[in-house]
Amino acid sequence: MSTVKFNGKELPSFVKLVGREIAALPDISVKSMELPRQIGSSFLYTKLGSKKESLNFLLIPEAVQTVDSATEEFATWLRGNNFQPSKIVFADKPDQYSMAQVNGSVTVSDLFLYGSLSVEFLYSDPLSYSNTKLDKTANTPSTVNYTGEVPQPPLIQYRTTTVATKISFHSNRTNKVVTINGNFPVGTLVTVDNSRKLIQINGITNMKVLSLDSEFFNLETGNNIITIRQNNTEHTGIAVTVRSEVANS
Repeated sequence: MSTVKFNGKELPSFVKLVGREIAALPDISVKSMELPRQIGSSFLYTKLGSKKESLNFLLIPEAVQTVDSATEEFATWLRGNNFQPSKIVFADKPDQYSMAQVNGSVTVSDLFLYGSLSVEFLYSDPLSYSNTKLDKTANTPSTVNYTGEVPQPPLIQYRTTTVATKISFHSNRTNKVVTINGNFPVGTLVTVDNSRKLIQINGITNMKVLSLDSEFFNLETGNNIITIRQNNTEHTGIAVTVRSEVANS
């Protein structure tokens, strides 16, 4: 059976991973609305929640000095990043990771020295990600090849090469556009964080420059051509950086 690393730490030496029970799908919340004079209800949307996975461990008795020391060491491993969602990586897929945290209490007794233990992890994000993140700098229009299976929001950065009062960011894979308005001198560092839905000017968050009709967008699987327009004119030949996580499933 594969071993597992949590928050960058290997399993304690006295614990062996012997099985996994994986939820095929995350929790699904379906929103519907009853309509008058109609049979049934109208479907509105489906929302994906967290996903659970149980890891089954076997203790190696000869590797344990005391139950207390084993409990403390195992608890430190389970804590991850202070009970916050942390990276979990399985040895059979070292190029991928997910974000998880321990779910519920875990009890260790002296009988545990000769038995097994099941620990449930809660995946705050049901996706798995590639350890190799997308990070590309090229001149516009920039073709970004996204290899993930699930659309992902990119972070886009560039410095203005001319004075601009209106800047818009486009992708050929969507009709959504992010537009900012203001006074942007030459050399202004503009950051569009589509994941957190933030605009930063010279490293400082400034949502006042975001136009009301803006829509943040994702990278789609395959080639995404990123273009930038200044003052309604496509601006070519300027260096733009696109970064994103790569979602595998």
